[in-house]
Amino acid sequence: MARSPLRSADVLAELHADLDRYQRDVVVGWRARGDEALRSRPGPRKWCAVDCLEHVRGANALYLNHLERAVAQAERRGRRAVESYRPGAVGARMRAGMAPRETAGDGRPRIALKVRTFKSFDPAAQGPPRDPGEALARFSDQLERWRGLLERMERVDLNVRSNTLLGPFLRLKIGDVARYLVAHTDRHLVQADRASC
Repeated sequence: MARSPLRSADVLAELHADLDRYQRDVVVGWRARGDEALRSRPGPRKWCAVDCLEHVRGANALYLNHLERAVAQAERRGRRAVESYRPGAVGARMRAGMAPRETAGDGRPRIALKVRTFKSFDPAAQGPPRDPGEALARFSDQLERWRGLLERMERVDLNVRSNTLLGPFLRLKIGDVARYLVAHTDRHLVQADRASC
């Protein structure tokens, strides 16, 4: 099935809005929940809100590394921004599978497709949850890194390909990778909300 092209400027504006939402809702909003609510695990091997945030930060950091390399290469090769980009089939599928669904029986977003994480990305397997203030600060720092990368992405073609966590075996368009990171982040923020309520 052919995917419609998206205006590059609209995609980037949406990504900037997502980062603003994370800063407002997570970095600022979560402080009001209190440390105990953010560190309380709902059961054995279950993640608390801080675990979810640490997982997102760790996995997204690797993707951001790949994106930074792809953007730098696009800059060196003169791959300037274009009007639109067409999401790739694999990238669109990955994003759709990762994104939380809009509503559940209780009116809250839900995670429809369960995915097991690699042990190296499982914060519950690493020991007690990190200090919430430290976790929020680290996440905020990553948002700033991501924001700077988006500003560079405004000047390059979003159709340029980037490695993923599978290395050169799976290369996605940088527009797809950035949109996947939002879906991944949203997924685990839904999980965090359920854990801390």
